[in-house]
Amino acid sequence: MEKILVIRLSSFGDIVQSLVVLESLKQKFPNSEIHWLVRSEFKALIKNHPLIDQVHSLDKGSKFSALYSMYKHLKKENFQRVYDAHNNTRSNLLSLLFWKQKLLRKIKWLERPKNRFKRFLLFKFRINLFPWPFVLMQSYLKPLKAWNVDTRLSKEKHIYLSAEVKDSARKHIKDLKEFVVLAPSAAWELKRWPIEYWIELSNQLRSKDIVFLGGPEDTFIQTEIIDHLDTNRSGKVLNLSGKLSFAESCSIIEYSSHVVGGDSGLTHVGDSFFKDTYCIIGAAAFAYPARESTHTLDFKVKCKPCSKDGRGKCTNQNYKACLYGTKPESISSSILRS
Repeated sequence: MEKILVIRLSSFGDIVQSLVVLESLKQKFPNSEIHWLVRSEFKALIKNHPLIDQVHSLDKGSKFSALYSMYKHLKKENFQRVYDAHNNTRSNLLSLLFWKQKLLRKIKWLERPKNRFKRFLLFKFRINLFPWPFVLMQSYLKPLKAWNVDTRLSKEKHIYLSAEVKDSARKHIKDLKEFVVLAPSAAWELKRWPIEYWIELSNQLRSKDIVFLGGPEDTFIQTEIIDHLDTNRSGKVLNLSGKLSFAESCSIIEYSSHVVGGDSGLTHVGDSFFKDTYCIIGAAAFAYPARESTHTLDFKVKCKPCSKDGRGKCTNQNYKACLYGTKPESISSSILRS
């Protein structure tokens, strides 16, 4: 029996999409025992997955001493294979700590590449050497070709939540039967659809029940969107931003009928659950959705993509033209027809 460790510590959306590797690994190594190393706050997202035998976790901001303790703990597991699907400072330090096992070929260590030079060519000289569109799920699978793993995208869901999480989430939406999830937030400005468009979309969906999702910091959802909606509507509006865990937010999406959001973790959860999802792509380059059930709203402008993940400043004379080009009615009309 082979023991395999997958390392993906964060963030929310990346963990959701990297889970797709589990089925492929299990198909190639059917008798394997698969472990996962993740940051503590995301543990509930993956601990119930039927293909994961054990979850190891590190606290956010933990010091090197905690990482070294984790190394000693993982060393005792005697892994034959490690897939570093993160390739960041912490996972690189772990790789260094395992140097002896790698040198003696006791561990086959595989890293997901960062492709920094390709990124430099794309953003500085508009030379694109990436497969396009860049589908994030597939980018987690592609490195596994080195282990002769079948890297075709699975048609099965890959988020599995505990009954406890589902029951907790269901209590918040007990009066709703069919509802649309709106996820207006994103980590960086160049991923964020305009506030006025979220208001327009919500008003156009006045006959639908709407649930807003977001984090504790997303107070703008109430003050800048919900407080400005038309009161003449038959559907209910529920704001759950900041009230749920990551896993509970995933569960709400699993109960929903439609999901609308930008290039963010919550939108990619909708994609992972094969929901009727609308993903609004802004300036960022590397997170296109994978499923046919997802509508990719990708308004073309010459300066796009201009950012790895949406950080930076817009240089277009029409501010955020790539986002303003996707109109609310293109989404609402599709939802209302479905």
